[in-house]
Amino acid sequence: MFSKKSPLAVGVDIGSAAVKVMEMTENRGHYRVERFAVEPLPRNIVVENSITDIDRVGKAIRAAMKKAGSRRSHAVAGVAAAQAISKVINVPGGLTGKDLEQQVEIEAEHYIPYSIGEVNLDFEMLSPSVENPANDEVMLAACRKDIVDERVGALEAGGLKARIVDINSLANQRAFELVAPSLSGDGVEKVVAIVDYGTTASHLYVLNRRRLVYHRDYPFGGKSLTESIQRRFGISYTEAENKKRGGDLPENYRTDLLEPFIESMAVEANRAIQLFISSTQFSKVDYVFVTGGSAGLHGAVDRIGEKTGVTARLAYPFANTKLSSAVSKDRLMRYGPVLFTACGLAMRGAAR
Repeated sequence: MFSKKSPLAVGVDIGSAAVKVMEMTENRGHYRVERFAVEPLPRNIVVENSITDIDRVGKAIRAAMKKAGSRRSHAVAGVAAAQAISKVINVPGGLTGKDLEQQVEIEAEHYIPYSIGEVNLDFEMLSPSVENPANDEVMLAACRKDIVDERVGALEAGGLKARIVDINSLANQRAFELVAPSLSGDGVEKVVAIVDYGTTASHLYVLNRRRLVYHRDYPFGGKSLTESIQRRFGISYTEAENKKRGGDLPENYRTDLLEPFIESMAVEANRAIQLFISSTQFSKVDYVFVTGGSAGLHGAVDRIGEKTGVTARLAYPFANTKLSSAVSKDRLMRYGPVLFTACGLAMRGAAR
């Protein structure tokens, strides 16, 4: 009871296009956004979830921390779901301490395609098993050490100490806790899909009873729209990206480029959801929440809802959270779609 509390930590989401930093506090289950910042990354610094230049990512982290005005020295970062293993396993009920650790390691060997010595392994006790009350359900999480070390190195290059390296899929599950109250019964009885549109890839996370049951990555992202703008108007990639974000493009941009891209967003989302339904025991999805850099494109959420036949909403986790005086509500709403994962990481860092 006299042990030192863990330090509060800032959430750091390292994406392929930007570093997102978010600082939150928690009081009796209620969260407050203290500060945040988004710092662009040069192209090809993060490729297929791997960091190619740790020093330059560290520089972006430092810039984001300065922009946010955060003074925290510890951080929670995440690895991509595709780089890690997260699975609910069953262990004999009543185990604690070393006995529980040993049993989890034994069970983990059935799911991890590497030796235990090559991975960072963690677990969390959940609840007694519904199917077999004599067993306990445990959330198992594992990732290769070299991948974890890459994230730790980037944080250190940015002047931060790694308190936790999480998995982005679990961070999204955590952020959904702030969205769930918008659903009847807090979404407990619903199958909810979160579609996250990244720069080079998109991600489908599916929750049942507010617990992650499925995830899949697919090669579709906002980069393709930027490249189309670059080709059509004969400008640099950076200029195309800036004009896309600022809306400073000719009138024919919407009909010739934007609307076809939004249609592709909807087609890919529907394809991913149908694959989920065909490969699991679930027969439907009740809601789709849309996140990521392309989620805020005008008309995108509505088109995804039409194409999938599922009620679609923008995943904005800050509707009912308090904001510190350092946070602009308008600015937070503008960046909201890209901060979902950062929010989940920051929620983890808000607990001592």
